[in-house]
Amino acid sequence: MNRRDLFESMAYIDSTILERSERRKRPARRPIRWWNAVAAVVAVALLLPVVHRLATYQPKKDGASNSSIADTTTSTSETQDAQQLEPVALSSFARAEAEYPEMAPYVQWDDYTTLEGFDSEGYYNAYSLWEADVEAQRQEPGYADSLTSYFSSSISAFLSAQSGENRAFSPLNVYFALGMMAEFSDEAGQQEILSLLSLPNMEALRSQAKAVWNGQYRDDGATTMRLASSLWMDEGFSLDDATLSTLAETYYASSYQGEMGSTRFNQALQAWLNRETGNRLLNQVNDLTLNQGTVLALATTVFYQAKWQQEFSPALTNDAIFHAAGGDVTCDMMQGTYYGNYYWGDHFSAVGKPMENGGGTMWLVLPDEGVAVDELLADQGTLAFLLSKGGWSQQKEMTIHLSLPRFDLTSEMDLVAGLKALGVQAVFDGGLPLTQMPHGVRVTTDEEGVTAVAYTVMEYESAEPEGEEIAFTLDRPFLFAITSEDGLPLFVGVVETP
Repeated sequence: MNRRDLFESMAYIDSTILERSERRKRPARRPIRWWNAVAAVVAVALLLPVVHRLATYQPKKDGASNSSIADTTTSTSETQDAQQLEPVALSSFARAEAEYPEMAPYVQWDDYTTLEGFDSEGYYNAYSLWEADVEAQRQEPGYADSLTSYFSSSISAFLSAQSGENRAFSPLNVYFALGMMAEFSDEAGQQEILSLLSLPNMEALRSQAKAVWNGQYRDDGATTMRLASSLWMDEGFSLDDATLSTLAETYYASSYQGEMGSTRFNQALQAWLNRETGNRLLNQVNDLTLNQGTVLALATTVFYQAKWQQEFSPALTNDAIFHAAGGDVTCDMMQGTYYGNYYWGDHFSAVGKPMENGGGTMWLVLPDEGVAVDELLADQGTLAFLLSKGGWSQQKEMTIHLSLPRFDLTSEMDLVAGLKALGVQAVFDGGLPLTQMPHGVRVTTDEEGVTAVAYTVMEYESAEPEGEEIAFTLDRPFLFAITSEDGLPLFVGVVETP
């Protein structure tokens, strides 16, 4: 929809719309046990525009602050006993709540093995149900090929120019934020976003976003990959049923309305974010509030969880020296050996650490000696490798002795300058201007796996390796990427110091 259509669609809510809040909620999620999970990724995006006083918006107070959001800066440490929020019923603010597909649980072999033997019929029946649900979410090959240019340019734009600092970025999270942003932009803003995403029109964006959502979705008790979106509207800001339906069908967006800046509405936003991120961002989310000057907020989240195919043994972890740019530091270096592909380019070498059950891959890219990580980010060959989905010509099957440091990476950046450099400018100056877009990420690795969380507030020449084994030791700054099963980049980051 363009800006004109959006404004013309604004009207106060018909009472029938409220009936959506009583729709069947999806069943409670299976409990996530960290000791069973080897990779978890959470991404949160909030778009916080402050609009001009429109005819359909009735401001409650004079002199309300135009600041979009409270400061969300938090400590790098996440306490497990963070103070819980006062319970709040989301349904009391809901105009519509998205429902996610239900999936049969992943089948564990041990669940069908008893003292009496193995229940093969029960196992294969259950496996068939699970397999059918997984296949139902798969998309046609090439459905996201047009995003290659966006992924490449955004990774370079948002990870460069911060030399010496740990940093990370969630391309898929920002893609959905851009999609939601386009729905509330005028024609000029839409065209800039469509150009960045290499798409011809809004219909193509909506079709692709829906395919990306379904292609990534998995929630089977063993692997989780879930995208979620929501709208948060002030009492005087109204969208009609057709508009909400478009957003729900395309972005699986839930809609909520209440008194912006009030304690209860802030708690509702926090409750939604905590629910969709598995309570992994409690410290950040519990401090997140919308101010009275905000009339519309959009939130998108990404949650990813999967097991390594092969875990690191804690007994093999030892102290090692990491050669950081600022000087040598001691770190805990995890050790593991597996058979896989070793890759190389003009200025780098790389390996992929696969996840179980189609959970994707964590790619580890090591610059050649004397090559800085920022040089790799400016090198189209490196970016092409990250987006090659493993189809890189320079590769060889080898026994890989991987040494990977435990690291706890935190990163914060504002996306406004980067998006403007990428050609998205009108959305910051139009009728629904965005005031700020900070993007924060935290990624932690240990023997059991990877935990990554993120939010966006809209507020080397080398030759073919000889032999059949290689020691791949990440003891100096390196690049990493976490990709989904079909190769879309969920997170990309730089470890300067573990």
